[in-house]
Amino acid sequence: MNEFCENQSCENSACGETPLLVDNREHATILAALRFHQAENLQGTGIIQDLTIRDIASNLGHLKTLNSEEIDQLCERINIATEGAYSRRWCCPDCHCTVTCSYDDLAEAGAPYCSDCDSEMLMI
Repeated sequence: MNEFCENQSCENSACGETPLLVDNREHATILAALRFHQAENLQGTGIIQDLTIRDIASNLGHLKTLNSEEIDQLCERINIATEGAYSRRWCCPDCHCTVTCSYDDLAEAGAPYCSDCDSEMLMI
């Protein structure tokens, strides 16, 4: 399945991305909650024992839950995203390659164009 499928149960990490703007306190709380979840729920077997938390983490069983390494990567992405808060990800509708462009880069150009197939990219 390609990375832009509409299948709700797809386990591809790029499917169903949701952009979210948060303030500094919310950002810190999200990181703290992820680290708490990692420490409390993923120790040992890596299987979330608390059924309520497992249902939330898996969208009622529709998604594969993140493992400890994936949470590390997510926390890193969240921290990096804060540094580039004024940027967005774009996708080529033809070849599905993605790029991240700052608003400053787009000020004059509008939407970026794919360097592989010269198609105008769509914001994701």
